[in-house]
Amino acid sequence: MNFEELLNKSKNVIAPDLEIKNAGDASQSSKDKKSIIEQLKWVDSKTRVGIRLIQIIYSFLILILLCLLLFLANFEIKLGIGFISVAFLLVIFVQQLRYLKYNYLYVSSPITVFLNDAKKRMRVFTPRTWLVIPIWIFIDIGICFIINEIFPFPRYIFLTLMLLQVVLLLAVVLDFYSAYLVWKKEHKPVILEINRMLEEIEN
Repeated sequence: MNFEELLNKSKNVIAPDLEIKNAGDASQSSKDKKSIIEQLKWVDSKTRVGIRLIQIIYSFLILILLCLLLFLANFEIKLGIGFISVAFLLVIFVQQLRYLKYNYLYVSSPITVFLNDAKKRMRVFTPRTWLVIPIWIFIDIGICFIINEIFPFPRYIFLTLMLLQVVLLLAVVLDFYSAYLVWKKEHKPVILEINRMLEEIEN
């Protein structure tokens, strides 16, 4: 066999199947990574828009309450409005904490790191969720001051306050339930996809 025949045969050499398969797996992995990043970016972007809307609404409500403080003369009603304003400020603060968590940069991070970070951000209940309780307590105190000044009869005050506790409890339950519904609709599908990808990476 001369050099020319050897050269012609070398042109027909086929690379091992294993290398082709590995290249295909790498390409598919890259596509999956890009897909999940795009999904996470979409969820984060949508959540940030919702957070900003909530902050704008509560800022507007605080502005209205501050305007009322300027025109009202009764101290107890002013005190009640003050407590409610503090509660609304807490709402804005909690939403800002959420916004910071969803303002995530998907650059130069191992895939397992940002997938696990995304799962943490998308939990239905987080430590920030429990800040709802002091928020409602401040609202409750504020309304109690206002009711105490509007209704002069003790028994009416007592009955109204008891009814108010039930209403506030229902409001808290509805708030948690609405948070769960939003999570189930927008975040749970992404979390399931993240779990699937993490299982594939580990295996």
